[in-house]
Amino acid sequence: MVSRKTPKSPETEEADRNRFMYSVGLALSNRARLGLYLICFTGLAFSNKTLGDEPATNLPAVSPESGVDLYVRGMQLYQLQKFAEADTCLQAAIAPVPGRPLPYYFFGAVCTAVDIQERLGHGDTAVSYLTRAIKTTEDHAAKTNDVESIRVRLELLGYLREIYDRHGKIGALLSAFAQPEDALSEVTTIEGGRPAFEEYSWWWSHFWELKCGRGLVLIRLARFDEAEALLKEVAEQTTKMGHLGDPFTSLTLPPGSPLPKGFVLVGAKGLVVPQDRSYAEVAHQVALDWLSLAARLQEQVDEAVRYREEVRSLDRKLPRGNEPVHTERYIKALINRDGTSDRTWALMNETLDEINRTMDFKLP
Repeated sequence: MVSRKTPKSPETEEADRNRFMYSVGLALSNRARLGLYLICFTGLAFSNKTLGDEPATNLPAVSPESGVDLYVRGMQLYQLQKFAEADTCLQAAIAPVPGRPLPYYFFGAVCTAVDIQERLGHGDTAVSYLTRAIKTTEDHAAKTNDVESIRVRLELLGYLREIYDRHGKIGALLSAFAQPEDALSEVTTIEGGRPAFEEYSWWWSHFWELKCGRGLVLIRLARFDEAEALLKEVAEQTTKMGHLGDPFTSLTLPPGSPLPKGFVLVGAKGLVVPQDRSYAEVAHQVALDWLSLAARLQEQVDEAVRYREEVRSLDRKLPRGNEPVHTERYIKALINRDGTSDRTWALMNETLDEINRTMDFKLP
């Protein structure tokens, strides 16, 4: 007996597209995620006309259908480096439409518009774009209890903190940590407590990212005891919840193969690993990075080296492509403790060879 599927309404189909694009768009970290969006549209559209410091206003109201067209055109103009026109299209594409859910391209359009302002040196305008988009997602979640819109808000908040950090606005950075906590709390209210790691690994990823970020700020303020307590808590939780001590088998996908559900692509060799483990491992390495920094600043050189060795041991289990960076930091810790030695020279040469090897490619 062949079952017949009930046709989906346009609203249901759009909701499905939203969930799909959110899951694709939010699989990586903030800046890398923006890069993914731009690479995906290389065949469409990239960024030289000066914009004013104020956001575009008096934009036409658009339907979801014409919004998609405006988004695609905005990306094309962005690739052509026609920033003013691209910005206008993107702002029109994400203009709120009463009674409609956030479009699936919302996150990509906001991040691209923010990137335009950053490239033009308009940091304040970039911040205003982000804060406006964050308010939009917050209002949407308040009306609908849509967990995915909360997830988008968390990603945008992470991008906002990155801009504050890049421009040295430590005070704004510190105050910005309160908003993600509110967003995370909204999810716990909807779910009746902290969500299960296996189902909401992205929630825990943001939770750990928040703690690591606060730990780094505390290190900058020389409040080392508080920083270490936070970072060690993250290291313990990620080890336990991500089962980082357990053996596992990664998959290697042939080019063009679909990504299995619950897995993410890591590194440059087509490796796929369980998403929850990947999130835990990334947060674990960040915590160890900052613990090593705190130890070095306190002249606890043995501790600094030990943390760096733990990071490198994770690299050996699961290569992500950032091994040269971690090795370089490890070499610095060794030199700080032991001075130059045959071992450090050998590591430096190995790292240089690896960098040269990975960069040894020819454009078609």
